[in-house]
Amino acid sequence: MSYGLIDLDGVLLDTEPLHERALRQTARQFSIPPEKLDLASFKGIPDAVGALLLAALCEPPGDPNAILLQRQANYVALIDEAQLFEGVEALLQTLKDRGYRLALATSALRVNQQRIFDRFGFAPFFDQVITAEDITHGKPHPEPYLKAAACLGTSPAEAFALEDSLAGIQSAKAAGCLAIGITHTFSAKALLEAGADVIVPSLTALARMHGVLA
Repeated sequence: MSYGLIDLDGVLLDTEPLHERALRQTARQFSIPPEKLDLASFKGIPDAVGALLLAALCEPPGDPNAILLQRQANYVALIDEAQLFEGVEALLQTLKDRGYRLALATSALRVNQQRIFDRFGFAPFFDQVITAEDITHGKPHPEPYLKAAACLGTSPAEAFALEDSLAGIQSAKAAGCLAIGITHTFSAKALLEAGADVIVPSLTALARMHGVLA
């Protein structure tokens, strides 16, 4: 039996532009100057952690809970614009055909994850789902991938993790997974520096790779 642990946003779903729009809107609503926003630092981390970062940028420091709720509301208003990356269906079907058991390991809220699964029919491909509500420590902490592997009844060393963000790669490597970085969000160089073992340019290319996906 083979195992795969897969992120959602930025890997299967092209949501990074939507997250960026929601983040910029939230910053404006809390009077945070745009020049203070380091957008890359928000990629791949839980929204609750991002809210703490935003609160620290407020003058005086803001309420993280209020910021979190506003940012989530801003994103939900945009989520139906999200589209799949090319090759998603082919990759998921290839993995299932090759006998992989799959777990989703996402920093998204469960309500958003379920909305995406319902819209795109992802549920039959995934045996387990780990969302922000299922963990105490988000990426780059290893907990998301440790828990995802445990839910599949395997060890991280027996699984690959597919990630687009630096925090995600760091989480996967800290857990002990084979970390596959896809260049949807960050460059190959940045992903390698974060610890990625393998770099792929697209989901279609990954589905066709032999020796990485047995």
